[in-house]
Amino acid sequence: MMKSMEHREFTVPAQDSGQRLDRWLAGVCEEISRSQLQTLIEQGNVTVDGCPANKKDKTVPGSVIKILL
Repeated sequence: MMKSMEHREFTVPAQDSGQRLDRWLAGVCEEISRSQLQTLIEQGNVTVDGCPANKKDKTVPGSVIKILL
């Protein structure tokens, strides 16, 4: 039986502008390690406003970040 995929969605608040994406996600997804998040980003399982993310991307207020676990 296939395990269902979990989706998470976050909107970057104004006070979190300019942080590295992987660091910011590690702060909001405390149960997932930063290295695991970097792997998810590299695999294309993280998008920012619908576009594939890069771990070195900076957070922009109002951006919608989606993670497929």
